Amino acid sequence: MKGESDLDLAEAVSTWVSHALAGTIGAVVNGLELLKEDGASPARETVDLVDGSAVAAARRLKFFRAVFGVADKGDGDAPAARALLRDYLAASRGGAASVEVEWPEAWSGAARVDPRVLQLVLAMALFGSECLLRAGTLAVREDPTGLTVTAIGGADGRGVRLDEGSAAALGKTAPPPSPRAVPAFFAARLARRLGADIRAAQTDGRIVLTAAPLTPT
Repeated sequence: MKGESDLDLAEAVSTWVSHALAGTIGAVVNGLELLKEDGASPARETVDLVDGSAVAAARRLKFFRAVFGVADKGDGDAPAARALLRDYLAASRGGAASVEVEWPEAWSGAARVDPRVLQLVLAMALFGSECLLRAGTLAVREDPTGLTVTAIGGADGRGVRLDEGSAAALGKTAPPPSPRAVPAFFAARLARRLGADIRAAQTDGRIVLTAAPLTPT
């Protein structure tokens, strides 16, 4: 039944988001405990820990809202979506696991884009980032009929991995049994709303995610 399927999806998304935020929120809580112990003269390291963790949590939560929330008509700002993705990756994949974003400034030829298309781009980018095992690049491209997000992990081919459950979830209509596949499944649902299917292919150290044909109405 559709109602049960939607409930299963809500449960799967809630589980995935909660798990994704748990570490960052936990770091904020730990930092606050240290502040209590430091008393009136908190150590600079403690203040930096709380501040950095709080900023990271806010950036991740804002990105998850854009991916999993309602695509509001006022959300069709392509430059803002690009910045949102970069902030999320900086908060989630820092240091040796950092991820660069290649998203042309002239994407779609205008600053305003159908918000449902931007939501799909961000969802595909989330899926792509989950395929990167270490530092890499996410490249966003478009053509008249669809869009592509490529996760590039290096020439040795060891920097990316397409999870079998996630790949299978692209063609499913019922939520996946594993929360790990939630980004892939949700991106596929968003694509179908726009008349498209998502295909995933791994080759030469990269995973190419293609959504086509896009027919927003």
